[in-house]
Amino acid sequence: MYNGRNVEKYVEKLVLKLEKITSRRNKCVIHAKKLSESKSYRAEHKQFICDGEKLFSEAILSNADIQSVFVTDENWQAQTNNINVYFITLDLLSYISSQKNPQGILFICNIPENTPVDLKIGTHISLDNVQDPGNVGTIIRSANAFGIDSVILTGETADLYNPKTIRASMGAIFKQKVLYLTYEKLEQSGARFIGTTSNKKAQSLLGFDLSNSVIVFGSEGQGISKTVEKLCTEMINIPLDDNVESLNVATAATIIM
Repeated sequence: MYNGRNVEKYVEKLVLKLEKITSRRNKCVIHAKKLSESKSYRAEHKQFICDGEKLFSEAILSNADIQSVFVTDENWQAQTNNINVYFITLDLLSYISSQKNPQGILFICNIPENTPVDLKIGTHISLDNVQDPGNVGTIIRSANAFGIDSVILTGETADLYNPKTIRASMGAIFKQKVLYLTYEKLEQSGARFIGTTSNKKAQSLLGFDLSNSVIVFGSEGQGISKTVEKLCTEMINIPLDDNVESLNVATAATIIM
């Protein structure tokens, strides 16, 4: 059971409200459950839910806009800024959480504004119809590790605030610049787009200059969409053994970054 000791040293004590909840019919529980399950509900309310001590620590250290916390330990020393703290049973926590074995703490954050970036400067990653949330989260984690200026989500790419995406990012979601852009906005950016492909006839990654560019990754099944491929002035691949057809998109993106 989580007791909050690992994060107390990072934050100051200032709690908005303490409340004990025991019913699934409680409006706060209903709200949290819907955030866990529904992309459209998250978009409507501009909030998302996170699960676990590791993510909570990263959120605190990154000054994330935490709105409320659900914990199972009534002795938890709530030391977070201007938030609602709810004490709930383990059954309720398991009901809300998308994990099979939740760690004893859930928290809700407000979704930050989608502030623009200049795609002509720096190195950016664009995910075009990458539908697996685990892959999207892993790519965001790698982008943060390698100093990528932004990760751009387009088309039918998995929801940034899907609990699986958040978990796979291992807290990078609070630190890495990520934004949604339409295909029209990509085209209007005037950026240099470099497509990635498993086609062995494309230019090799080795020795290729990736600076001041947007590197595009498509879905593993279909590759880059025709709409985005038209923007790509260059195509690159990762040199592989002749017996290997392709790599998982998160693995490929990490190697290229």
